[in-house]
Amino acid sequence: ALRPVVVRKVTGACNNSVAFLGTNTLTTTEEYQVIFTAGDDEAAYSAPSAFTVTGADAFTVYPYVRATVDTVDELNSAIINDYAIVNVVADIDNTNTSAPFVKLSDVQNVTLNFNGNALKSGSAGDYGFIADVNTEVTINNVDLQSDGGGVAVTGGSKVIFNGDSVSLTATTTNPRYNFYIAGGEIVINDGTFSFNESLKRAYVYAAAGTKVTINGGTFGKASTRSGYAGIMGTGEVIINGGTFGFDPTKWVADGHTVTKSGSTWTVQ
Repeated sequence: ALRPVVVRKVTGACNNSVAFLGTNTLTTTEEYQVIFTAGDDEAAYSAPSAFTVTGADAFTVYPYVRATVDTVDELNSAIINDYAIVNVVADIDNTNTSAPFVKLSDVQNVTLNFNGNALKSGSAGDYGFIADVNTEVTINNVDLQSDGGGVAVTGGSKVIFNGDSVSLTATTTNPRYNFYIAGGEIVINDGTFSFNESLKRAYVYAAAGTKVTINGGTFGKASTRSGYAGIMGTGEVIINGGTFGFDPTKWVADGHTVTKSGSTWTVQ
């Protein structure tokens, strides 16, 4: 995975140009010109986007990978890089593969823009999307359809979820959750979340020592199975907003109100 590059002022000068296109190794004995370009072609470089590192203080440059993908192989190749910005431009079906899940491991500041496209991922034994080992990722506008669980957060990772939906379509009786936080933190800002209410399901499971913040979204009814609720686990859950098909009062943050209308609770 790519890491930040520290660029420092040095004595002397040269005409070397540094383009951060997949490497972050610099020779520290020279002064460098740093050039930004929209593409990988040096002919695309232009003077207005270039500057010379001459400041007295060191500063950090964060390289990133920008990718447009429409297959699961392209998606998996893009998400191994820190600071990746990935735009998904078509529905992706990952259900008939040997690894029926999308997994990020030990990458930081990754942004996944699904643009409303579907990600069909997950199996009876797998979550559709997994953030593991200190990963930091923002997920925007995905329609996640899983035959297993939805989003799993483990290993001290942090996920920001900005819609569109997570639906669990599996018929297995094994316990599954739309959001399973085993280690780390998730912030849910928006989305529509559903599952088969007759099965062992919950929208959120927060294990001890984890944190879940819900700022919005539409959550359906809780499971009708004995011992199951809309939100489960002993981790910290804070609700600041959203609409719920079960009573969320015990998790609502101070300063917010809960209003019930029929079988729906709204937090504002």
